[in-house]
Amino acid sequence: MNRPLIRILFFSLVGGVVLLALQWHFSHAWTSYYSRFPWQGYEQAMREGHVPAFLTTSSRSSLVGGMVIFSLPILTFWFAGGRLISSTLALWAAVMISLVTTWITTPQLRDDSNMWPIDLALLAFSSEIRLLVGALAFVMVQKASRLLPNR
Repeated sequence: MNRPLIRILFFSLVGGVVLLALQWHFSHAWTSYYSRFPWQGYEQAMREGHVPAFLTTSSRSSLVGGMVIFSLPILTFWFAGGRLISSTLALWAAVMISLVTTWITTPQLRDDSNMWPIDLALLAFSSEIRLLVGALAFVMVQKASRLLPNR
């Protein structure tokens, strides 16, 4: 296999594993922490346990998930080898595959709404924006570090 393909597979694997680990974290810490921060209007449903653990079903889980997605490029692009666009696309594809897999395998999420195409589009857009902002932050830090004098 050639190096760019291995690099893309690496980024896909890292993105998928990180998001699945994040979902595992949400499911284990949901009742003790994240369920205390419902979105406005979902307080009663959250108290009754009708809201499943997911990236966007609590204000705090959305904040934590957003920070993790934002930091993915910053933490992994040191290994990109100058291929930021393909690396970002690989990370985003892995994030989306992980989110869709979690969504499909969780009955509460799957049966929650008939508007799943809109939810999927919003998830895709919000995760893409966070990844792109993280990639931009990485590029800015990389460019700024080149401007510093070497010692």
